[in-house]
Amino acid sequence: MCLPIINSPALIHALILPPMIHRTFPIAASRTRTLSTTTVKPLCGTVPMHSSYVFLHSQDPPAMFPDNFSTALQRELQQRTSKLRTIVNFAWTGVSSVSNGIKAAATAFSVSGGRLEIPEVSMENINKVEASIKAHIQRDSVTEETRQEIHFYVCTHGARDCRCGQQGGLVARLLKEEVDRRKMGHFLKVREVGHVGGHK
Repeated sequence: MCLPIINSPALIHALILPPMIHRTFPIAASRTRTLSTTTVKPLCGTVPMHSSYVFLHSQDPPAMFPDNFSTALQRELQQRTSKLRTIVNFAWTGVSSVSNGIKAAATAFSVSGGRLEIPEVSMENINKVEASIKAHIQRDSVTEETRQEIHFYVCTHGARDCRCGQQGGLVARLLKEEVDRRKMGHFLKVREVGHVGGHK
């Protein structure tokens, strides 16, 4: 199950493999730290190298996505930003979204620029969105606003990977419960995400 953990200014990814005995943390896409209690061959290199990640807000949770899920808008934005080493995916925030495949809000992260909220992405404004993502990626530092939130993204895309379907929803629910219990929801966000990388 993929669990990208994004915390400005570094972009950190954790890949948790059942039964959660091996964790790999590539930090800022350059260094890797591994914690392991047993010898397990990791799924290294299954997610393309990237310096930024864009999450289009979905109106449905990834548990409802078909095996291969994309839209014309997602494909166009991915094509335009791939030269910037960007991955464009879908995330469910847990609240109703205006996303309908034609337009969607988005959240973008970059290694040096932190978080960028994009109120609307559509074919009509895609040139402007592309330019704002490029400018965001090229920023030298985060702003005070981007320091205020930490985002956890948990893959719950069960149609694509059975491990995410079996464990992802549970992980997301437990994280959300813990955030609520500690009253940390004002700066710690838990989101569900579509699958990226290797799958079974």
